Amino acid sequence: MSYRQKGTDPSLDQVWPTVPRRYCARHLCKNFKSEYPGILMHKLLWAVTKAYSAFSFKKALQKIASTAGLGAVKWFKDIGPLDRWTRWKFDCQLSCDENTNNFVESFNNTIGVDRSCPILTLLEGVRRIAMVRHATRQQLADQWVEEGICPNIRERVRVLTKESRKCHAYPSGRGEYEVSNRRSMLPVSLNS
Repeated sequence: MSYRQKGTDPSLDQVWPTVPRRYCARHLCKNFKSEYPGILMHKLLWAVTKAYSAFSFKKALQKIASTAGLGAVKWFKDIGPLDRWTRWKFDCQLSCDENTNNFVESFNNTIGVDRSCPILTLLEGVRRIAMVRHATRQQLADQWVEEGICPNIRERVRVLTKESRKCHAYPSGRGEYEVSNRRSMLPVSLNS
């Protein structure tokens, strides 16, 4: 995944010509906002990049064309091949539809100054970060009053249990029910 910096694609074409690659939609968004500012344009860009079908992709592009004009549609055509930046064209064999590099950004931020070190020093830094994180979480888990479910999950279950009190189950067949959190009118039999 790249930011489409100049020279990146030609270099990757020389070294790994058959390896699929993608462009980070967050960085595309940043470039798009410089030419087409506004919250609506921001939402429309994400609709185009996150589209799961050709239909929703074309619909989002039509909305952009009607909102910002054909210049915005041309901007998308100039990005490059669709399989590098929009979900509906991603290779299904990769089993990943992620179009941002948030994980990489987070990882780079976590390893900090170790990024600029030789590889063995970098790996030692990553090992240390993982060790400290694991030990910290283990210490927190040791402080739990009750065993079994962690406090965060226990609280979520408590909230869901409280919310489920407002739900109603309506029979829809043998052993099957429709559950709704709204009180609706049940059909009344004329024979009763």
